[in-house]
This record gives sequence, structure tokens and C-alpha cells, in this order.
Amino acid sequence: MHYIKDVACPQKKDVIFGTIKQALLPLSFQITQETDTTLKLKSSSFFWLKGQNPLMGVSGIAVHVEGQNVQVRANLGGLRNTLWFLLLLLLVVAVSCVVNFSIFMKEAESFQKVLLSLLPFAPWPILAPILFFFMKSRTIRAIDVMLSNMGMSH
Repeated sequence: MHYIKDVACPQKKDVIFGTIKQALLPLSFQITQETDTTLKLKSSSFFWLKGQNPLMGVSGIAVHVEGQNVQVRANLGGLRNTLWFLLLLLLVVAVSCVVNFSIFMKEAESFQKVLLSLLPFAPWPILAPILFFFMKSRTIRAIDVMLSNMGMSH
């Protein structure tokens, strides 16, 4: 998943890069490349937890400045990793429930009880995409706010 946006910014390159660094370096992003026109940062965190800054959904970001045009490219790998972790966790818990119930309940009607043990997992095929959509929109909104702040910096 990628985010690409071009914006016009009257600020100088140093101010633009300073705003990006000020927003991302405290979130454990590392500078991987900095030239006269390009700044690339990479996140060292694997996934995004509840209550963290939405910018943690970004795994890498590249800012290219050419005159007053600023192009931002972001990889939303933190979101993808978070979603896969959640789905894998749910799958492991569901399988362990089925295995445990099938081992400990050897009666003929226990198959219905095994299926009942899966009932808490039934909404997740619907909830996971909705959760992902909201996380993605929050991350994109956070990047947009960072870009807006970049244009208003002095």
C-alpha cells in the first residue's frame, strides 16, 4: 500500500526537511538518505498499536523537493503488518479453541460445542476490513496534517 501526494510549498528545503524530521524522528524513524533534494526515512517499528501516533502506520517515507513542488511517497507497511498480525492471532486462537474442544469433548454432540467455540470469531471477517479502513484513513490524515504543517512552518 502506497501513498503518493504532490503539494506546492513556499518553504525552503531546510524548513520542509526540518518539519518532517521533527514529526518522524521522535517516533523512532531513521534517516536512510538525505541529499539536496531528497529525504528518506524508515520506521524501525513492526506494527501499530492502539493509542500510538497514526504515523506509525508508515513504514517508510520519501520526500522529494524540486523548487516549490514537494512530492511525498509513503509505504503503509505498518498498517499491513498490523492487519496480518491481527488476522494471524485470531486464526491461531480459533484453531487452538477447536483443537482443545475436540480433544476434551469426545461425545457425539460435542461437535456442535466445537462450532459454538468459533462463534466469537464470526464477526472478524467483516470487522477486520472495517478496522483496516479506519486505520488507513487515520494514517493518511496524519500524513496530510504533517504536510499541511510543513507548508505553514516559518
